[in-house]
Amino acid sequence: DNIRRLPRLSRQALAADLGLDPAKDWVMFTWHPETKCSVRENVMVLWDIINALLEYDNLQIIATYANADYGGQEINEQLELAAQAHEERLRVHKNLGQLRYINLMREARLMAGNSSSGVLETPALSLPTLNVGDRQKGRLPAPNIVSCAGDSASIAKGLKKLFSVKFNENLKQAAGDNP
Repeated sequence: DNIRRLPRLSRQALAADLGLDPAKDWVMFTWHPETKCSVRENVMVLWDIINALLEYDNLQIIATYANADYGGQEINEQLELAAQAHEERLRVHKNLGQLRYINLMREARLMAGNSSSGVLETPALSLPTLNVGDRQKGRLPAPNIVSCAGDSASIAKGLKKLFSVKFNENLKQAAGDNP
């Protein structure tokens, strides 16, 4: 309902508001702690995802803070460190708010991480989504979602699939399919 209800922001307005380059492809990224894993493991997966995304030169990453689960504070600290190290490629926001979040979903090239938003909302926009790890395990995936394990090889393989011509052609045919 919010996707239909909220006003549409232009790509240029969104870019100016969030400090993004409108000529780049945008990736929405959220990593929440997987509660069955240690904080150390969660931080390692976080960096594996960030490093895999940084392999693609034309991507600009917009990360949002983790939730308040155990380990979230450490993840947020690591996000801030990553943003400092890659200030032209990675922006971190504590919270985008509903209007900016939905409009960013409309303009993004893909979503990555383990947020429920990747499973629940992205199908409505046919936004390619890399769902990493087990946090959303048990939820029925839509055709726009590629799930992978939290190791660097699986993440790289998942991203390669999301960027493939075949995946995107199939996604166009399944547009709007949302279980």
